[in-house]
Amino acid sequence: EAEISKIREMVNQGASEDKLAITSLQEKNMQLQKEKDILQEEMSDSKEGLIEQKKIIQDQCVRIAECAKIEKDAAEHRARRKKIFEEAKTKISAKFEEGIKRVQTLLISN
Repeated sequence: EAEISKIREMVNQGASEDKLAITSLQEKNMQLQKEKDILQEEMSDSKEGLIEQKKIIQDQCVRIAECAKIEKDAAEHRARRKKIFEEAKTKISAKFEEGIKRVQTLLISN
């Protein structure tokens, strides 16, 4: 009877220790779950931030492409203007030379 009582006492003490251990593990589990929820929220925020950054970068790429096209068009326009200027310069020089020859001819004939 005394041995059974001691065994019961040991079993009850073991059960109490088990309950304390279970309670402690449950508390740790709840804390870990909270930390997991916080990390998931932070990851979600980070993902949203990355998506937003990606959109910004894509917009910047579009703007850069538009600027490159404008610069190309401007270069082509400058090249056309230069060509027109060179043609005009050549025509004016030819007319000028023709005028000089006429004046020389008139001077010589007089």
